Amino acid sequence: IISTKGMAKMRSSAAIDVLIDYSDLAQYVKPISQRMKRKSSDNTFYKEFSGGFRLMMTSWNSIGDAKSFSWDLIIMDEIDEAPYELKGQGDPEELFAVRGVTARNLKIYKLSTPTTEQGRINQNFLAGDQRYFFCRCPLCGEHQVLEVMMSGRDYGLFGRSEVIEGIEQVIPETVRYKCKFCKGDIYEYQKQDMLQSGIWKPTARPISSEHRSYHISNLMSPIAFFTWRQVLDQYCQSDWGQKITKFKAFQINILGQPWSPKTEKKDWQSLKARSEEYRLGIMPTGALIPVAGCDVQKRWIECVVVAYGRDMESWVIDHKQFHAETETKNKQDRCWSDWQNYIRTKKFKIKNIEVQIAVTAID
Repeated sequence: IISTKGMAKMRSSAAIDVLIDYSDLAQYVKPISQRMKRKSSDNTFYKEFSGGFRLMMTSWNSIGDAKSFSWDLIIMDEIDEAPYELKGQGDPEELFAVRGVTARNLKIYKLSTPTTEQGRINQNFLAGDQRYFFCRCPLCGEHQVLEVMMSGRDYGLFGRSEVIEGIEQVIPETVRYKCKFCKGDIYEYQKQDMLQSGIWKPTARPISSEHRSYHISNLMSPIAFFTWRQVLDQYCQSDWGQKITKFKAFQINILGQPWSPKTEKKDWQSLKARSEEYRLGIMPTGALIPVAGCDVQKRWIECVVVAYGRDMESWVIDHKQFHAETETKNKQDRCWSDWQNYIRTKKFKIKNIEVQIAVTAID
């Protein structure tokens, strides 16, 4: 099962037919029907082999193709592309899975590039035993999952960069992997040995003993296919995680991890518990610089002054409204003149000194 029928057609032509032609399987494909005088058992989307074996390729939107048969091996490709519901019949993942419910040794293989934490492939991974590939360090012999040195880690893949004609690039000879245990440097030429001596380890209890799930990232790719330098090149292009859209693509396509927005839900009680008692118009202890944000309404200007301290801690220290018709072209009208006078002259006290509003933004 693949994303679209068009993609299935290309996959059949570029991969399945080529595999049959060059793996000595062609002799097992059922011949042209003598009764129908046409090749009925070998077309783009369906093939029959000697011994009663069948191969069908279809898309997530074509459940009708698979309903007439029972299948003992179902491959669900790019499962995150499956629709939420299929033509009012329910979840397509379950609709296709039930086509093998009568098979004695049913196997269902689900694979996909992840998208979000709520995506199908991530939810299937979490429901399984969550196996990761642990590579063996050639220096100390300890096994570890390959990761990029970021998010506060003092181990993982890293390298230095330089700016050439305004473009930041990774310096190839600086790319290496720092072991999580011995902190020794491992070089790319040693990666093949790490992979060959690696082992898959389950890290969670699955919902069913038969439910296995595996995580693969491009850090595990053999050198001939994708190098550590290419991994860091992709990370560098995201400005080391600062360009969110590029970093999102890096996390999904290179690290093989679902994207999760860095947000945190808070209830009002927990926010209220963190509040402080202080008077408006006075800079609280820890506040260093006041800034103003203003919004133009039809008949007034709304203005809020916020003081910031270290680590972006903030306090609302004043709130004003300046009333009058704001749509006039004459910026000397009362609301505008009052607003400008406030922004330019208002001062807030920090201990024994007074400071003005440092910067104002107005929408």
